[in-house]
Amino acid sequence: MATERGPPSQSTAYLASGGNFSTAPRPFIGGYDVEFVSAIPPDYICPICQLVCRDPVQTTECGHRFCESCLEPILRKNGSFCPLDRRALTREKVYADRACKRTINSLEVKCQNYGSECEWSGELANLPTHLDVCKHSPISCVNKCGRTDIPRDQMSSHVDVDGDCPLAIVPCKYCDIGCKFKGF
Repeated sequence: MATERGPPSQSTAYLASGGNFSTAPRPFIGGYDVEFVSAIPPDYICPICQLVCRDPVQTTECGHRFCESCLEPILRKNGSFCPLDRRALTREKVYADRACKRTINSLEVKCQNYGSECEWSGELANLPTHLDVCKHSPISCVNKCGRTDIPRDQMSSHVDVDGDCPLAIVPCKYCDIGCKFKGF
């Protein structure tokens, strides 16, 4: 027979969050703005940013889920309240929802370059790894010309002598007689 546990203590909530409940301001992140293959159950949608929860946290009093980064500014205020039902809310009444995070990370998503001929789809947890190698992902010019929107598979033609990179390495016209200079 399973026993029910009470809500986690402040130290348990802090430890469960990986120590993320800091009082220092952090940049706003919000939820996952990616295309999911299937419809997302409403329980996984953050009511603040209206996206799928990133680093979901849950309130112990009312059970509402939010992105940690969405709820953080509310928790920084003294006398804060749940944005959905106005119940009193403190850091001690919020914990990292690891089960929800595991479920969300296992949801199937499409590559952000899906419309650009990439057909990859897979678990949300694997999306960053895929984007690091996706030949359609936009990357910055290796010559640092300022362009940041070059598809990975087109970089070599961009930096080629006949490409459109203004900082392309041009071989010296005298290289056939031994000159080793390479430059712009």
